[in-house]
Amino acid sequence: MRLVPIEESKPLDLKGHTLVVPGCGGVAHLGELCVDAVVSTYGLSRVAIAETRHLLPVAMVSAFDEPGKSDGSSITTAAELYQGAAQPGLSVLQLRSVVVEGRRQALARDILRWAQEAGVSKILVLASCSSHVKRDADLRAGSELRYVSVGSSEGAGADSDILPLGHSVPEEELRGPADGPAAAFAMLRGSGLARTLVLQAAE
Repeated sequence: MRLVPIEESKPLDLKGHTLVVPGCGGVAHLGELCVDAVVSTYGLSRVAIAETRHLLPVAMVSAFDEPGKSDGSSITTAAELYQGAAQPGLSVLQLRSVVVEGRRQALARDILRWAQEAGVSKILVLASCSSHVKRDADLRAGSELRYVSVGSSEGAGADSDILPLGHSVPEEELRGPADGPAAAFAMLRGSGLARTLVLQAAE
């Protein structure tokens, strides 16, 4: 993966950043919509265009221009990096295109390698999950949000409403902890790139 800065005079800095990535290609493209919400909520700006041969190329009207008010000078591409001065330590990689058939593993490796080389400290993947994996305990839970964690003992922090993905499944059935890669392997269906990213990160 190669990043092309929007302003050549401003070098990109991701050292120590939390990188937010969508599980592109998931159910209803929920990951991409969540990432758009993060960009919009925190007022982030596009700082680079990402080039990779593992995503189909795409160009369209800017995703953040109001309908009817675009002057056509700004376009949205397949992969873009967003940052903002008001949110130091936060970077967002938006992926808007479809992964080339057979290249999901390669794209996940590409993203993880690039993030490591750039000095990213954490990667947060936002994705959907098919509801067919729900159990009775999920139906009784107060939140639809679930998490898995790789290489960190922090989990979801103090927010008890966010449960591990495999919280309703015995560890012996998962063959691992409820918030780990084993839960992602067994239950993270319909998540697009997210499952592959989690499993690759755990290797």
